[in-house]
Amino acid sequence: MERGVILVTGHVGNWELGGVFFGHQGVKVNVVTLPDGSLQIDAIRGRYRRQYAVNTIVLDGSPSAPLAMLAALKRGEVVAMLVDRWGKADGVPAAFLGGMLDLPRGPFALSRATGAPILPGFVVRDGGTYRGIMEPPMVVERDDFAPYAARVSQALECVIRRCPDQWYNFVAL
Repeated sequence: MERGVILVTGHVGNWELGGVFFGHQGVKVNVVTLPDGSLQIDAIRGRYRRQYAVNTIVLDGSPSAPLAMLAALKRGEVVAMLVDRWGKADGVPAAFLGGMLDLPRGPFALSRATGAPILPGFVVRDGGTYRGIMEPPMVVERDDFAPYAARVSQALECVIRRCPDQWYNFVAL
């Protein structure tokens, strides 16, 4: 993984287990997150992730977050991010569950700039255990992000249709 990997997922299944799994395999994982708004919740999540060698990159509006993502990819690490809750501001629209969903530009811009592949991946409950679902990787080769956003959106929609009871989306899209 000389260019690293950009793992994209949604609030479906148990996305936090993915980081734990990779951490146990010796893979360096960097989870990109928005501040929760609660210092207590952010602290609990941070402690949990550190316990399993998962680094957190907080999107707080400073230039340090994009620089941290670029550095992680350059080191050959995984940069993981949830993409199913994003506003229209600077989003990439894609068809989703009969409507439209704005995905963040970040994963597509990172892939375009670095050559790192985007890998849609999900961890879903399957009976008494969890299993990973990985879609084929893609490298963004054009400045038009719409076709790539459509592929990510389709992968997310497919998993949600298979596991609708595991989609934890508590905000209006």
